[in-house]
Amino acid sequence: MRVFADLTPRTAVGWLVARKLIRDGIRDVLAYCDRFVSLRLSGLDLRLPPAPQTGPVDQSALDGVLAELRREGIGEPLVRRFARHVTAAADVEVLRMQPFGLADTWGADRSEILRLFIRAERQGGLYHTWEVMCPNCRVPTVRAAALAGVPERFHCDACGIDYETDLERWVELRYSVHARLRAAKDDVYCVGGPANTPHIWVQAYLLAGTERVLSVTLPDETFRVRVLRLNHACPLEPRAALGREVDFTYRQDGWLQMRQAFRPGPVTVRLRNEAPHVVVAVIERVQRDPRAITAAQVMRLPEFRELAGLDGHSSGAGGVAAAGSSS
Repeated sequence: MRVFADLTPRTAVGWLVARKLIRDGIRDVLAYCDRFVSLRLSGLDLRLPPAPQTGPVDQSALDGVLAELRREGIGEPLVRRFARHVTAAADVEVLRMQPFGLADTWGADRSEILRLFIRAERQGGLYHTWEVMCPNCRVPTVRAAALAGVPERFHCDACGIDYETDLERWVELRYSVHARLRAAKDDVYCVGGPANTPHIWVQAYLLAGTERVLSVTLPDETFRVRVLRLNHACPLEPRAALGREVDFTYRQDGWLQMRQAFRPGPVTVRLRNEAPHVVVAVIERVQRDPRAITAAQVMRLPEFRELAGLDGHSSGAGGVAAAGSSS
């Protein structure tokens, strides 16, 4: 891993201050990476190093939830893992949790983890929210405690586009630890950071009239090249018989190419910007997050419908099931 910083100081004092701040910042980043590697090698199922100080846990309340989970038939190994996660994971890992993502990390059955979360919510240990994900940037634009609070249409400020709600694809179920068990801070340090947009493989800043050549490894699935904010996109599809290089040229009215294809594996991507302005181009996956649980999926479970009070009621969001978009 290479960590670097570029700076242009205005004064000599600024140069001295910036050098110290950047040096300390880079050391902090590398120290965090060392902690991450140590955590991976330890065999623990935590995905991120916890902060030096995590929120305090009410052990009495947690013990009560764990006892009820055992009474409801949740196996002891899962109960212990859940307890360790609530107690030791970083704040970001106990808020807006994806049950399927945790199941994959723990090596557990996805349906078992979802049932554990449903029952933990019934005992007051967790609470669920519905997040309307933007189909472009995959960032939640609306967060609601009930499906009735999910609008039929929503607007993404980052993309500048309106969308219709789609319960089958873009309304996602998330769980967070209840404050009665642990106080956790929901801080976002970088809206466009890689951790918040894992579907983006590459992001390139292109000045007017410039070209960038990037090396990237792409798996055997469909991608697209898109310009942020302007949302001009060009499909990028796998094809085994092709070579290892693809070209894209961006002009004022969009991409010159209608579509492109690549050979899965190491690929050289050449991006040209012939528009008279700066563009930020990304290479991103097309398929939705495989760890996500959509509203349409979970509403088919009688146990969840009973917990959420959905039986005998409409599905929310105006009963919307189809989706489209308009700028």
